[in-house]
Amino acid sequence: MKTYLTTVLGLAVLCSAGLAAEPSASHLLQRLEEQNKKMAALMARVQELEAQQDSMRKAINEEIGRTDALAGKIGKGVEVPSWVQKSKISGDLRYRCERIDDESKDDVRIRHRIRARLQFAFKPCDDLDVYLRLASGGGNSDGSCVDWEGDPVSSNQTLGHFFTSKHVWLDLAYFDWHPNQMPGFHILGGKMKMPFHKPQKSQLLWDGDLNPEGLAFKYGTSPGETTHLFASMAGFWVKENGGGADNMLYGAQAGVTQEIGAAKLTVGGGYYNYTNIKGSGAYDFECDDNFFGNSNDGTSFTEDYQIAEAFVELGLKAGPLPLAIYGDFAKNTGASGGDDTGWLVGFNVGKCKAPGSWSFGYNYREVEADAVLGAFCDSDFGGGGTGHKGHVVSLGYQVTKCLQLGITCFRNDKHGANSAKDSVDYTRTQVDLKMKF
Repeated sequence: MKTYLTTVLGLAVLCSAGLAAEPSASHLLQRLEEQNKKMAALMARVQELEAQQDSMRKAINEEIGRTDALAGKIGKGVEVPSWVQKSKISGDLRYRCERIDDESKDDVRIRHRIRARLQFAFKPCDDLDVYLRLASGGGNSDGSCVDWEGDPVSSNQTLGHFFTSKHVWLDLAYFDWHPNQMPGFHILGGKMKMPFHKPQKSQLLWDGDLNPEGLAFKYGTSPGETTHLFASMAGFWVKENGGGADNMLYGAQAGVTQEIGAAKLTVGGGYYNYTNIKGSGAYDFECDDNFFGNSNDGTSFTEDYQIAEAFVELGLKAGPLPLAIYGDFAKNTGASGGDDTGWLVGFNVGKCKAPGSWSFGYNYREVEADAVLGAFCDSDFGGGGTGHKGHVVSLGYQVTKCLQLGITCFRNDKHGANSAKDSVDYTRTQVDLKMKF
């Protein structure tokens, strides 16, 4: 084929040359040889391009093969450690507008606050869970000082201090070991959620944001289809004193939940002993010494705190809506000067869950000065601490699956639960926008 092409091209050149002139035979042969060389170079170039094309096609096919192999592995599932598959990340953000009208102060206070929390839940093995949570909070609400140890009863951060960055704290860090050989038994250690049952999240003894630190044991069992028994014990470090006796909290609680037809009744009680409180100085986690309403001589506590608790909770239906009626009672058996009793009664109807659902709650309480340790009880009721009485009304509405609107109003007599002190009106209104993920 190559020879034929060469001959044809040569004759064509010869003919064209013959039309223009009549060269010698040697000149024609020289021209034909030059054309043969050009044709040979051209054919070599064509072969080189074909070889490059074959090489590219081979590389593409190899890459497609590797991609198909990887896709096959992905289709079958890349092996991931089981504890990673079982890990969870969750969190929430709350934006709050708050109005505080305290008769003992000259001005009404209006402030905006945020609370942000991010939780990590890990499961290294089937009988062990590990929890970590970061949360906002810390610093005095007006920015006048910085509390480097945070606030144990609040994760709120007030907005409006020169656009400064906000603190993030280690809010939870604990393990929950529930051995497979001991069903219903849990051992917890670290900075944990309160392990004691609180009827309808009652804050008579402890604020909802309080996360104690130490060791706890929990046990639950159901001897029958309609009966559930539960018990908890714990030892927590309230304040570790390097050279002296520590302030501790030792507690034990037990209860039973009994289903009665469509209703569910829970009753129980507990005993909580704070050690070495009497004679110790005030707590200073709010940048200044504060006894939070408890009896004191100006420099130290003057009472012990050994608190006995009893609670009851009844859950039933109000038509299509869930209804809960509850009560909580506390008496400080360690107090010697009276003012040692606190109690709360209330109800909740409805539940915010699906979009369009709603809830309504109400409770009334009286908390005398030494009924509970004021540093750790509800930080909103009466402005925090003890020696208050009054009403709390709340309303919630589920806007979307992850967005909820809430309104809470406190109408209290500040120090009105202690007859030795003059009471003042205290009104606090909170409008919350809550987001969860």
